[in-house]
This record gives sequence, C-alpha cells and structure tokens, in this order.
Amino acid sequence: SPSAVMLAASVRVSVHTSDERLPGSFEAFAGFPVPLREFGQGIRFYAGNRVLMTMLISVTLVMAGAGALNALGIFFVTHNLHTPVSFFGFLSSVLGAGAVVGAVLASAFAQRLGLKRTFWLSLLAAGVLVLVYARLTNLVPAMVVLFLLGLVTTAVDVAAGPLVLDVTPRELVGRVAALLNPALTLVTMLSVAVAGYLYSTVLQSFQATIAGITFGPIDTIFAGTGILAIVGGLYAMVNLRKVTPNTETEPSSEALKEEDQEAKEEDQGLLIVRALRLRMKELREDEPPIYASKNGYRRP
Repeated sequence: SPSAVMLAASVRVSVHTSDERLPGSFEAFAGFPVPLREFGQGIRFYAGNRVLMTMLISVTLVMAGAGALNALGIFFVTHNLHTPVSFFGFLSSVLGAGAVVGAVLASAFAQRLGLKRTFWLSLLAAGVLVLVYARLTNLVPAMVVLFLLGLVTTAVDVAAGPLVLDVTPRELVGRVAALLNPALTLVTMLSVAVAGYLYSTVLQSFQATIAGITFGPIDTIFAGTGILAIVGGLYAMVNLRKVTPNTETEPSSEALKEEDQEAKEEDQGLLIVRALRLRMKELREDEPPIYASKNGYRRP
C-alpha cells in the first residue's frame, strides 16, 4: 500500500561509522536506570539537532496522512476508480514496482541533487502525486501515478537514511531509532483511525463542488493527505536549506565519554554494594548462635 512504502521510506536506520559524538552534558540523567537514561539522552540529542527535528516533523506530517491511503485505498479503487476490488492488489504491485525502480535510480539523483534537496523534493513530489491520485477516476492513470509515487518515496528513503546517520553519533544511532520508529508508527496508526472515523461518520455523505470540481469523502481525505505531504516538504525545504555541511554541531566526545564512564562506575558501585550485603548476610547465617551464661555470652 502507499502508506507502507512511505513508512518504510521514513524509518530505515543502519550502522553509522562517524566519529561525531553527543553534545552537552547529560549529568541530569546519571541517576536514572540505563534504559531511561539512554532514552532521555536520545530525546535531548533530538531536540538539539536541527536536521533530526526537521526530518521528524516533516515525515510526521507525511505519515499523519499516509495511513489514510492504506485504510481507504480499497474503497477508493471501487468507488472512485470504478474498478473491481480484485485490482487492488495489482495496484499495490505497481506501487512496489515503482519502488524497485526508484531504488536503482534514486542514488544517482541523490548524488547530483544532494541529500537534503532530494529529501524535500521527494516529499513535495509525493504530495503532488497524492493530490493527482485523489482526483483520478480511471485505472490506467492511477497505475501511472502509483508507479511514480513508488519512485519518489524510495528517493525519500535513499536521502533520509544517510541524513540521519550523518548527524547522529555512532553511540546514539539506536537511541535515535528508538524515538523515530515508534513515533512514526504511532502517527500512522492514529492516521488510520482518524481516516476511518472521518469516512464512516463526519464525511459519510459529504459532497462539495469547488471551482467546478466535485469532492466526495474519500478524495477529500486523500487530498488532505497530499496537502500534509506538501507542507512537510516545504517545512523540510525551508529548514534544511539553512543547514550547511560544516555548520552542524560537531560535539566533543568528552561529555558522552565522561557520562558513560560515570554511569558504568555507578552501576559497578551498586553491584559491589549488593555483593557485600549478600556476603555479610551469608556470614551472619553461617555463624553459630550466641547463648547467655553466668560468665557472659558464649558460643556453643
């Protein structure tokens, strides 16, 4: 489905080999358990990084509408495209074919255009294609649009992965993914729920004509999806254009190393204290009891 391709294009994160490190001090998280401490570090790193925040917000806008494509896709095929439901799987295959071709071509375009430009251009193109798709009433044009949509969403994937990894220290790749992936999955689930609610209740009998163009419930929701994607692309364009390759924060490794070392020492200290307590308890249990006598206390 379109939303499945767009989600996959948004959340792929792999291993990074950069020597960049986390900025700032994280002493505020030193007293927390390890999972919470690392999660807090990820949140703070995200909040202080322009590229990551821009990508999170822009892709969240895209995914906020993309779930509707999946939830209402089958109804769009039957009601708007006037096509038997059996063709729904075929259209998904066309979208997948576009994604395969896009995987081959996108890297070449990314090298020419640059990662940031490829990212926001692909989001804009995806939004425009969804707007066009929402107005279609025939199967063949829908196949063409879905093929192109598969192309551009793969370009988002090609650009997003290296962008995330380029600004994320190797030590924080897992923490960044732990924030990004669940957030986008949650947004997609909410999008599906909202789209289903709108279609079944609020917009069930919706009909409107604007500038001679008639809008029904499904194509209205799909048009909203396309507009959200365009807004996300414009937001990424404005914010990423302000970022130059050498003006990103290049943090020192000392803060993270010191914090990690303190955390390890703290954890080791807790383990030593627990071991000593356990040993003292065992020694007390092994000692024979003390009995009172006329000559004082004695052991048997």
